[in-house]
Amino acid sequence: MSIKRQSPRFAAWDAAGMSAHLEAMEARGWQFRGTDWLGRWEYEETLPQSVRYAIAYAPSRRDWRITPTEPERDLEELCFDAGWRKVAALSKFHIYRNPDADATDLETDELTRLETLDSALWKSLLWQSGIMIGWAVLMLGILAWSFGNNLPRSLALPSLPFAFTFLLWLIADRAVPLILYRSWLKKARLAAEAGLPCPAVRGWRLFSRLSLGVTAVLLLALLTQVHPALILVYTAIVLAFHGLRWYLEQRMEDEELAERLFRVSLLVLFLLIYAINQGYQAAGTLETAPLPLSAQDLVDTSDMKLAFFEMNTTAGPLASYRDYWQPDNNSDFSLRCTVFDLHLPILEEKCRDWFEEEFRAMAKRMETTVEQGDPTPWGADSVIRMDNSWLVFYDDRVVELHLSWDLTPEQIAVAAEKLTP
Repeated sequence: MSIKRQSPRFAAWDAAGMSAHLEAMEARGWQFRGTDWLGRWEYEETLPQSVRYAIAYAPSRRDWRITPTEPERDLEELCFDAGWRKVAALSKFHIYRNPDADATDLETDELTRLETLDSALWKSLLWQSGIMIGWAVLMLGILAWSFGNNLPRSLALPSLPFAFTFLLWLIADRAVPLILYRSWLKKARLAAEAGLPCPAVRGWRLFSRLSLGVTAVLLLALLTQVHPALILVYTAIVLAFHGLRWYLEQRMEDEELAERLFRVSLLVLFLLIYAINQGYQAAGTLETAPLPLSAQDLVDTSDMKLAFFEMNTTAGPLASYRDYWQPDNNSDFSLRCTVFDLHLPILEEKCRDWFEEEFRAMAKRMETTVEQGDPTPWGADSVIRMDNSWLVFYDDRVVELHLSWDLTPEQIAVAAEKLTP
């Protein structure tokens, strides 16, 4: 016995397309027998024959329910008496099969069928897409706020380009099905009122292929930002969840127990992914890159024990940001340095303005003054300073240096050699 599996590429409201596809498959000798644990449609090789398939929508089923409701059972009994046998239950709709190629349609009133379809699908589509779109808009808002709060550090986030692309794509990916569905439903209602055939669903296959392609590219981009082992763990967890759901829905006889176990597994899925993600973030990474400038480069520290603290270090395709601190217990030779490298020239002026505004705000809080420095010894474009703090602007680099002592000309020359890009 041969088994064929296919990933369906039909919109949930394309009842005519799904029915025609299943009838054509059986006419070629492949009888639909249900879905596997990955959601793929399964076909069993058989003798070619002409049969009828129909799609019945289930408005009474909630999104997270896997067992049939009482109205669904009543419908199944009525269909059974009319010669229709249910072969699969797929979320908001059921697939029925009738061996009689001349059997009467399962639903004869087109307007009633469209109302049932809309009642089953629209709230579900709106709820699911609304949550995803709302979350994406919230994340975009948080990113925009972080840009205003700390532009250089935000630009240096390694996942920034991926995050913006992913969030914008997520909004489009969730909004397009809603637009396609409402557009088709409007045309279908007008056709039904005029006594015309239901219009075909157009644009869905192109959209589904585009969605699959873009999602694959984004997943590859994700692999470059997150440790591959973490992706494998997430994939294994999600696949295990899908397998458990398929078993509970298709194989378990105790429906009440299956429903409870499914709800518990859903909660465990979210908690497990959250716990793994938090643990991964807490573990962090060890920074081993050499310091651009250290106190040892400027003064003799052989009789001192200088600690070293990495305050914030991020590097992405748009910028890199490194902030570190070397405190001296005697406060004689403490050093704190921020080095910001920008790879996006169009934002150079904005980043410089941000650093200068923050520098001047710090001077105001400390009740001191900011003065222009001589950029020549630093080999820089411009320099401003307050007391023992320096803000040095290079072509594509900004250095903010805070010291506990006055730099000598010789020390400035050493610092310039170390910090010049």
